[in-house]
Amino acid sequence: MIDDKLLMDNGLNIIAKSNGAQKANKKRLLLLLFFISAYAFTFAQRKIEGKYYIKDKEMHIECCATDTYTFYSNGIFDYAEEGELGIVHYGKGHYTLTKDSLVLNYDLTEVKYPGYYIAKPYTNYKDYITLNLTVYDLEKKPLPNVDVSLFKEGAPTGGDTDENGKLIIKVPKTNEKCALLLTYNHESMYKVESIDLNLCYDLEFYLTKTPMSFFDIGNAIKDEVSRFKIVKLRGDEFVVRNDKKGEVTFKKVEDKK
Repeated sequence: MIDDKLLMDNGLNIIAKSNGAQKANKKRLLLLLFFISAYAFTFAQRKIEGKYYIKDKEMHIECCATDTYTFYSNGIFDYAEEGELGIVHYGKGHYTLTKDSLVLNYDLTEVKYPGYYIAKPYTNYKDYITLNLTVYDLEKKPLPNVDVSLFKEGAPTGGDTDENGKLIIKVPKTNEKCALLLTYNHESMYKVESIDLNLCYDLEFYLTKTPMSFFDIGNAIKDEVSRFKIVKLRGDEFVVRNDKKGEVTFKKVEDKK
């Protein structure tokens, strides 16, 4: 026969141990939740929303910065690199910030352009060449009063398009190559880098009416992904590093109110 008292004591011990284990598990669970909450709170502080410039190692003056990144709360960023004459590079995309990395995906960049042109070169047997230009907007409506300048050696030559968007330029035939610049409404520009003055051309230009200079276009960064390891992320400044750019410091631009 099993001693009833012994059986009862063992049962109470088992219950006590079970309650103790439950309390210990509860403490461990609460401790785990505390650490998770603390980590989540700490990571929540790791935000980079706002506008930042790349801090030059030699010049730490904000006005000298040329590279700027604007990070938005929806995970999108804008990038622009400005030179003395205007935009050099630009891009837009999604960014991902984790505990130890920053990923910039330039998947939203829209390629800007002031227009395009179609050139049909041909030769002649005269001592001068002819440029027959017709200028349209992007809907193929003639653009009058477009200033056209051919930057040949000595002095520029050219003129304005007529009411039909047409202009004829005749210059002496040479082996020179020079630029052709079109300016519409004193705001929008289009540049052809090289015109061979040994050839004649029939040229059709299609220009946007949106005020835009070729200085504003820059080179688009499109469908590229840049990955950085986070070295430091604190306050209004953070430092990242990758093999291509080395260590880069981002400094937040102060709001001017």
